[in-house]
Amino acid sequence: MARATMNHIISQLRLKLNDAVPVALASDEYYFGDTVKVSNEYRDLDGNLTNPTAPTVTITDPNGTVTVSAATPTEESTGIFFYNYAPTEVEGYWQYVFGGTVESLPTSWPFKQFRVFVDGAKYTWTDNELQIFLDLHRRRIYRKRLEVDQDSQVFESGFTMLEGSTVAWSGSGDPEDVINIWDRSGRDATAKTPTSYNLVSGTFNFDSEQTLQPYYLDGLSYSIAGAMSECMEQLAADPNRAKSWSRGSVSYTYGDFLDMSRRLRKSAGTDKARLV
Repeated sequence: MARATMNHIISQLRLKLNDAVPVALASDEYYFGDTVKVSNEYRDLDGNLTNPTAPTVTITDPNGTVTVSAATPTEESTGIFFYNYAPTEVEGYWQYVFGGTVESLPTSWPFKQFRVFVDGAKYTWTDNELQIFLDLHRRRIYRKRLEVDQDSQVFESGFTMLEGSTVAWSGSGDPEDVINIWDRSGRDATAKTPTSYNLVSGTFNFDSEQTLQPYYLDGLSYSIAGAMSECMEQLAADPNRAKSWSRGSVSYTYGDFLDMSRRLRKSAGTDKARLV
């Protein structure tokens, strides 16, 4: 299970990965907000396409809730009917079934399904897998003095992708905390709480009367480029994808993945590639 204090970093990593190797959806997969076209062929006992009497379509969400009940589909051509539907914000597998009467025999056609992704893109890696890659490229920060921009009064750490809670400041002064800010660099320092902060950019704000004093950061910073290099090497090492691997409209080869990994490692400042 990925640590809750890593959610914002994992989200940033996913965005970068999807830009680098976009994942194509299958024909029955959609993102929330897409219009889903469900269709059905009606055939008579001889197997010929034919128009039914009173065709219907019913759609059920992943929770078992019927969201479309016996609606009337649209004729596309003889024997082929469709229905356009915008799913509600429920992730998972949706089911739909067409009904109608053919040759005086009322019947239901087999249940079919489509899948909806709600929170971001279709994923190649789980949160836990991405956290493992990020942990390989973690840097510990100890008593790093924050530099203040005199115009904006924003304190900058010089580090990005800092671990911590984005909901409420989690630095209580406990050495076991993943992040702390101190009023001095020595052991007698007192923990301080910023009025606002951005852990992705590594910047902090304090009350106006507190901006004249120095602050020091303890924390953990993660390299997105380093973690991405691990992902690229894993794809290159997968024998099912080593020769050619397509994502979106782009096709990648074993060599492409290794080249991307090398460039990412160089950007991250790490030494050499290794296959995972």
